[in-house]
Amino acid sequence: MKILFKAIVAMCAMSMASGVSAIVITETQTFDSASSAAAAGWAEVGESGAMSIGFINENSSGGSSSGEAQFKVNRDGTTDAYYADLTLGADGSFNLDTAFSITASIRTGAAGSNTGGARLLGFFDSGNTVSGTASTPNLSNFAGIRFHEEGVTFSNIRTGGDGHLAGTFVNLQNETNYLLDVQWDPNGGTGGGGLLVSSFSGPGGGSSSLDLTSAQRSTLSSNVLNSFGWYRELINPRSTSAQDARMDDVTYSFGIAEVPEPTTTALLALGLFGVGAAARRRSN
Repeated sequence: MKILFKAIVAMCAMSMASGVSAIVITETQTFDSASSAAAAGWAEVGESGAMSIGFINENSSGGSSSGEAQFKVNRDGTTDAYYADLTLGADGSFNLDTAFSITASIRTGAAGSNTGGARLLGFFDSGNTVSGTASTPNLSNFAGIRFHEEGVTFSNIRTGGDGHLAGTFVNLQNETNYLLDVQWDPNGGTGGGGLLVSSFSGPGGGSSSLDLTSAQRSTLSSNVLNSFGWYRELINPRSTSAQDARMDDVTYSFGIAEVPEPTTTALLALGLFGVGAAARRRSN
């Protein structure tokens, strides 16, 4: 009885100390068709000029279906563009206080010129993407990976305006398939500020790690994330030449903080009281 009593005390203390728990949401998209992707919340926004974004009935990324997600964009400062699942907010927005992960089959594009920095893949805030100017973009909420035309790819977290934190660089080959694995540990890293690791399995692949300090993390915890997918940020224009990228068989998971209902705490306290009373009767 004493062991049971101590266990319930510990549970009650943990519940009151943490105050929140996390519900893990996992989504998978295989891009079987344009209609099935759209039904799952994937939408194309901002396509113009030489750009081509959205579902395409091809399988160059090595996925399981005949279709895939295309993101062919140029570096242009006139508008944001993205092909993404915009429905994550229906489950509840989240931030860097909870873990997230991404796995996918991706294909890099051909060598480009002056298109660097335009293509991002990860979680972002679709309600905070269209304001700002070409010299001062306003994508302050993003976490994932960033592609450059030279094949350089790295873990990336936006810090607000045109600022960002860059992980170690990985030099990927052009027009090559990779298996992508991205993991965010909110308690990882040397100082416990969080660790973002992006791994690329394939020819010349590698991993990019981004280790946040506690100070950096404290400024980012309030940033809302409510969408996932390809994103082209509002950035200084350099070229009208578009560079391609593909993705298929993507799974993205994230945690949403859940505040326990008052009845949950009340029931736990009631159970604790009952066990305590029973223990006292038996000791007498």
